[in-house]
Amino acid sequence: MALLSDIISRVQFMLDDPEGTGDGDPDYITGFAQNQYDRLYNKLRANGHNFDQVTIELPAVAAGIPDLGVYQAPGAVLALMVQPRMVEWKLPGQDASNYLEASGPLDKLPDIVAGIPQLSAWAWIRRKLQVSRFSTALDLRVTGDFLFDPLTDGNSPIEIEITANPVLSYLMVRAVAKARGRRQLVVDYEEEEKETFDDLNIALTKANLSKNRRVGRMSRRETGSGFTLPRP
Repeated sequence: MALLSDIISRVQFMLDDPEGTGDGDPDYITGFAQNQYDRLYNKLRANGHNFDQVTIELPAVAAGIPDLGVYQAPGAVLALMVQPRMVEWKLPGQDASNYLEASGPLDKLPDIVAGIPQLSAWAWIRRKLQVSRFSTALDLRVTGDFLFDPLTDGNSPIEIEITANPVLSYLMVRAVAKARGRRQLVVDYEEEEKETFDDLNIALTKANLSKNRRVGRMSRRETGSGFTLPRP
């Protein structure tokens, strides 16, 4: 896994400032990193690539809670969740093999006034993960699409697909060059950025197709594993 400092070094050379004394100042370049990182994330996501799925366990979630907003607050464990894909539940103290999948996402949750000792369903409404009423504390397991941890300094890891590093480098160098008024560099690196992204997109598409073909030959249904294998 590369660090942001590795990408900064590439950008410095493309700016013809490997010492970082001018436009290649590492602190200055870092200021452009997060926007371009998010931009690349969105481009890959828009092309249908599943590279950002994470499973988070929430032990002993309090009974009667209407949603998981407290876990989605800034700095909390679900703060970077873009979209939930599956929510599972089990009683506290049980082995992880006891996780059961709740129904969802629903457009409207069932009206369970008193609550029941299980999670019946969940919904994703106005970017809030809402849950049906349950009458006892439950362990929940949320699987969803998550943003990567923010890039704050040179030691921040680049969590995106490692083959995406050249694309991120081109995005960043063009952003710096544009801000510095170096129009020719913006133009010079435009084609390289497009070509490297196209190559990455094709490679990830082929990898996903290969994975889907392998999964498609399997007929059993896995529960509590963070994914469901399709029936033939």
